[in-house]
Amino acid sequence: MLAIRLLSVVFGIGGLLASSARCFGQAPGPGAVPEAPPESYSFEIAGAAVLGGALAAGLAVRSHSAAPLLIYPLAPFGVHIAHGRPGAAVGSLLAHVLLPALGLATGWAIDDSSCHVVNVDAEAGCGEWGKVVGALIGVTVATSFDAGVLARPGASLRSAASEPEGIRPSFAMRRQGGFVVGLSTRF
Repeated sequence: MLAIRLLSVVFGIGGLLASSARCFGQAPGPGAVPEAPPESYSFEIAGAAVLGGALAAGLAVRSHSAAPLLIYPLAPFGVHIAHGRPGAAVGSLLAHVLLPALGLATGWAIDDSSCHVVNVDAEAGCGEWGKVVGALIGVTVATSFDAGVLARPGASLRSAASEPEGIRPSFAMRRQGGFVVGLSTRF
């Protein structure tokens, strides 16, 4: 019963966001110009992720269950479905499930390894803050990827990487020794 209620809330949020964006568009009049390529719905994805995440966290804390956390990845999924893009919906679902889980595991491993170095009792909550920070970083990266790449109907990863403004590698030597390597892009 709880699962049915959660799914109805998720798809309700996604449907409202998608339909409100369509309602504020202009209707074609007489002598209208042919339809332009589909516009980005990045703000809808970001809104669905934030609202879904807040609702999921609140319900999970209140019910002492992890089941409401399914609202977070399903809210952006519903927005992609409402826009008729099932491929982007699957990519969104995978990103919103795997990236926070990867962040959580990485944060826990980093924080937990430092606990053993300083002989802190493992029962004292060692590694807990690493889980929280890692999961929040994963959520942020998943939402940014979803809104910046998947919610743009005409864009693809291949075209974004081949543009001059696309992904650029960076390399710098440090005065203190060592070097810094990274990637940068703009959304």
